[in-house]
Amino acid sequence: MKLFSVILFCCLIAIAVTDTSYFAYPPRNSGYWAGTPIEFVATDVSHDSDVTIRVTLHSSRDGRLVQVLNDFRGKEIATSGENFMFTWVADAPDGTYYVKVTELEEEDEDGESEDEDDDENRSYDFRITTYHPAPYAPY
Repeated sequence: MKLFSVILFCCLIAIAVTDTSYFAYPPRNSGYWAGTPIEFVATDVSHDSDVTIRVTLHSSRDGRLVQVLNDFRGKEIATSGENFMFTWVADAPDGTYYVKVTELEEEDEDGESEDEDDDENRSYDFRITTYHPAPYAPY
């Protein structure tokens, strides 16, 4: 019984620390060719004018930041509760990735303060594959 209580307590702490919400699109385990546009739809993204929305690409294997895709001002995003849609042309090497949306307050933009929201808003993992045409084989 004591072990069960400890495990339950650890699970509750893990849930309370980070609340991960996933994008509405693209769907889980999608695959795309390099060079093609990918549509993303995130929900519950701030539209406050003093917030910068940073969109970043991460490796699913180890979570490392691959590149910053774009920064948006909160006022450029539809009203609160509506979907935040953006497109990215896949230009990463072959691999499995996810995109993360982070809300940065004004003081975060200059890098002096890490006042990011604890909630994580990210896409499901997706795969980028470079198109390799089959070698020509005459009859």
